[in-house]
Amino acid sequence: MIVAADEFGSIHIGCLAHTLNLACGKALRIISVANLLAKMRRIVTYFHRSCLATTALKEKQTLLQLPEHKLINDVSTRWNSALDMISRYLEQQPAIYAALTSKELRGKEKDLVTLSDRDVTCAEDLVTVLTPLKAATTALCEEKIPPISMILPLQHQLLNVIMKVKENDTALIKEVKKSVADDIRGRYQDESTRKFLKAATLLDPRFKTAPFLSDEEKLNVYHEITLECVKTAKAKEKVVKVKVEQSTDEQETQPPLPSLSDAKPSEPKKAKDSKNTKDDSESTKSKDNPTAMSALFGDVYITHVKQPKPLQESCESEITQYRKETPINANENPLNWWKEHSHKFPNLSAVVKRYLCTPATSVPSERVFSTAGDIVTAKRAQLKPVYVDKLIFLKKNWNISS
Repeated sequence: MIVAADEFGSIHIGCLAHTLNLACGKALRIISVANLLAKMRRIVTYFHRSCLATTALKEKQTLLQLPEHKLINDVSTRWNSALDMISRYLEQQPAIYAALTSKELRGKEKDLVTLSDRDVTCAEDLVTVLTPLKAATTALCEEKIPPISMILPLQHQLLNVIMKVKENDTALIKEVKKSVADDIRGRYQDESTRKFLKAATLLDPRFKTAPFLSDEEKLNVYHEITLECVKTAKAKEKVVKVKVEQSTDEQETQPPLPSLSDAKPSEPKKAKDSKNTKDDSESTKSKDNPTAMSALFGDVYITHVKQPKPLQESCESEITQYRKETPINANENPLNWWKEHSHKFPNLSAVVKRYLCTPATSVPSERVFSTAGDIVTAKRAQLKPVYVDKLIFLKKNWNISS
């Protein structure tokens, strides 16, 4: 994908959800964490494949008045499944311990060791440190089209708030936070990528304040946006012609044509009176008495052209006005905001489309492929492509239409 982007002359920006998955996966490979997950995975697998163990677990859940939930096993490609496994295990931990130590299961499975108090404490620490990361991943996957402007604000929030080491953190929490932060800090550091992400962030009305950028950086980014705005405007520039009313002094000096019904042969005039006659005809000409050419063509041909406002000045004015706008709530959709304000920022909104149309994650597109796999199956392999397209469209847009 990176090579394809280079060949196309574009910028390749990694999926934010995949980046979080890699960072958390790295943290889960810490030796103490990996050993804890291995113990927990072995116990969960035993309850999944043993009917006797499953029955014993349900009995203990009823006896201890716990929710009759099934245990969750993790998947190597999804880090949050490990968090789900740990959370469910802690929820059912009394029932699991009671079932494993019952006479029905005691000695049935070799090399099956229950978790110690220290292991349970480590599991609770993992839930504490990983839950905010799952919330970030869920926010990315739930949003209809998460724009790329979310990357830098989320990266800053993770490094400076969520994954920031605190004094009261345990040794395991500190180690996990450091592992995740080191991996995230090294992402999106390419110069061209960073430049694109800064512009996208400032053009998002939710994150336009960008406290993680200095004033100098903001000015440089807005300068680049202005140049791009002018370039985009020139590409679609059209000369706007506006008719301007003529003043009395600018009107033509030719006298009006006489009416045919009143036309009479005129007597020859004296040469000495010709000049006075011409002056009298000019003085009697007014706006209510148009010339023959004006009466013939009217407004068909525009006589004056009003030059539009210089593009540089217009773009700078739009950006200045945009910077004065109040930021919107983080829950609002920036694309809707720009749609409502496109008439106010006609040149800038054309540039915004290039940035905010780029998604921050490939999850929505991957879901489309999954939907296609659910529609085209072995028993429905004869569907025509046109019907497959329509069914996918209806599936992905059903909530909107209803």
